[in-house]
Amino acid sequence: MDDTLSSQPRPNPEDIKKEAQKLLHGLKQGDAAALRRYQAFQPWVRIPEPSLEDARYIIAGEFGYASWRELMKYLDSGRSFNP
Repeated sequence: MDDTLSSQPRPNPEDIKKEAQKLLHGLKQGDAAALRRYQAFQPWVRIPEPSLEDARYIIAGEFGYASWRELMKYLDSGRSFNP
Protein backbone atom coordinates (compact mmCIF):
# COMPACT_ATOMS: atom_id res chain seq x y z
CA MET A 1 0.00 0.00 0.00
CA ASP A 2 1.13 3.54 -0.64
CA ASP A 3 2.56 4.72 2.70
CA THR A 4 1.03 8.17 2.26
CA LEU A 5 -2.45 6.63 2.09
CA SER A 6 -2.07 4.58 5.24
CA SER A 7 -0.68 7.52 7.23
CA GLN A 8 -3.58 9.88 6.46
CA PRO A 9 -6.26 10.25 9.21
CA ARG A 10 -8.92 9.84 6.51
CA PRO A 11 -7.54 8.88 3.10
CA ASN A 12 -9.24 10.44 0.09
CA PRO A 13 -11.46 7.89 -1.71
CA GLU A 14 -10.16 9.13 -5.06
CA ASP A 15 -6.58 8.44 -4.01
CA ILE A 16 -7.56 4.95 -2.95
CA LYS A 17 -9.30 4.35 -6.28
CA LYS A 18 -6.11 5.43 -8.07
CA GLU A 19 -4.09 3.08 -5.87
CA ALA A 20 -6.40 0.21 -6.90
CA GLN A 21 -5.78 1.02 -10.57
CA LYS A 22 -2.03 1.19 -9.95
CA LEU A 23 -2.14 -2.16 -8.15
CA LEU A 24 -4.14 -3.73 -10.98
CA HIS A 25 -1.56 -2.53 -13.48
CA GLY A 26 1.20 -4.04 -11.35
CA LEU A 27 -0.65 -7.36 -11.09
CA LYS A 28 -1.12 -7.51 -14.85
CA GLN A 29 2.55 -6.72 -15.41
CA GLY A 30 3.64 -9.38 -12.94
CA ASP A 31 5.21 -6.83 -10.61
CA ALA A 32 6.73 -8.67 -7.63
CA ALA A 33 5.53 -6.12 -5.05
CA ALA A 34 1.96 -6.20 -6.40
CA LEU A 35 1.96 -10.00 -6.40
CA ARG A 36 3.21 -10.07 -2.79
CA ARG A 37 0.35 -7.76 -1.82
CA TYR A 38 -2.11 -10.10 -3.51
CA GLN A 39 -0.62 -13.21 -1.92
CA ALA A 40 -0.87 -11.62 1.53
CA PHE A 41 -4.68 -11.84 1.18
CA GLN A 42 -5.11 -14.77 -1.20
CA PRO A 43 -2.08 -17.05 -0.68
CA TRP A 44 -3.85 -20.12 -2.04
CA VAL A 45 -5.27 -18.55 -5.21
CA ARG A 46 -3.52 -17.90 -8.51
CA ILE A 47 -4.80 -14.98 -10.55
CA PRO A 48 -5.46 -16.15 -14.10
CA GLU A 49 -6.49 -12.65 -15.16
CA PRO A 50 -6.37 -9.98 -12.45
CA SER A 51 -9.36 -7.68 -12.30
CA LEU A 52 -10.14 -4.34 -10.72
CA GLU A 53 -12.23 -6.23 -8.16
CA ASP A 54 -9.12 -8.21 -7.15
CA ALA A 55 -7.15 -4.99 -6.66
CA ARG A 56 -9.99 -3.41 -4.70
CA TYR A 57 -10.24 -6.46 -2.45
CA ILE A 58 -6.53 -6.23 -1.67
CA ILE A 59 -6.72 -2.50 -0.91
CA ALA A 60 -9.75 -2.97 1.36
CA GLY A 61 -7.97 -5.76 3.21
CA GLU A 62 -4.86 -3.63 3.68
CA PHE A 63 -7.04 -1.01 5.34
CA GLY A 64 -8.66 -3.65 7.55
CA TYR A 65 -11.99 -4.03 5.73
CA ALA A 66 -13.59 -7.17 4.35
CA SER A 67 -14.74 -5.48 1.15
CA TRP A 68 -14.23 -2.46 -1.06
CA ARG A 69 -17.84 -1.43 -0.42
CA GLU A 70 -17.27 -1.34 3.34
CA LEU A 71 -14.09 0.71 2.94
CA MET A 72 -15.76 3.26 0.63
CA LYS A 73 -18.81 3.49 2.90
CA TYR A 74 -16.59 4.26 5.86
CA LEU A 75 -14.53 6.86 3.98
CA ASP A 76 -17.66 8.51 2.58
CA SER A 77 -19.00 8.84 6.14
CA GLY A 78 -16.45 11.56 6.86
CA ARG A 79 -15.21 9.94 10.05
CA SER A 80 -11.49 9.68 10.81
CA PHE A 81 -9.86 6.49 9.61
CA ASN A 82 -9.88 3.78 12.26
CA PRO A 83 -10.63 0.31 10.91
